[in-house]
Amino acid sequence: MNCYNTHLNNFRTQILDEKLLVQGLIENSEAAFCRLYRDYSKPLLTIIKKIVKNIEEAEDVLQETFIQVFQKSGTYDQTKSRFFTWLAKIAINKSLDHIKCYRVRNQKHIISIASLPEDIFCKLQTSSVNIDTIGIKQLNAILSCSQRQVIDLLYYGGFTQAEAAEILHLPLGTIKSKVRLAICTFRKQF
Repeated sequence: MNCYNTHLNNFRTQILDEKLLVQGLIENSEAAFCRLYRDYSKPLLTIIKKIVKNIEEAEDVLQETFIQVFQKSGTYDQTKSRFFTWLAKIAINKSLDHIKCYRVRNQKHIISIASLPEDIFCKLQTSSVNIDTIGIKQLNAILSCSQRQVIDLLYYGGFTQAEAAEILHLPLGTIKSKVRLAICTFRKQF
């Protein structure tokens, strides 16, 4: 019975602390916001990283989460959920929104590239570097069309190997092999 009473008292103290914290957030207390960040940033970042995967992006999402918590602290209802559950729900929603926005941005980019005719990649030239004057055009001519597509996307288009794999609808390993073969071909010419 003594252990039960201790647990119950700890629970009541925690609820009281949460009420005070929420009240401080509603009143725009800097101390409350500092305490919120100190007590909840690590567990929320852990949740966000499981969804977002990239640490820099996860930290951005964490910042957006705290901004929303600060702005909407008056909407928290302790009868519906615990404070951490409410925070975690906001963090999860912000993470999912971030992922959706990232996919939409990339999808628009991929669709615009994918809508181009296939032979455009064989004729692709860069406007920022005159490849005729430095001899790369002649080197590119010795590559197969598929190798040229990959090299053009990676080195002139600025895409990553994973992005090039998506654009060309090829496995990542195939992209890496084509790059390796192209580099070996270039080396033989030198």
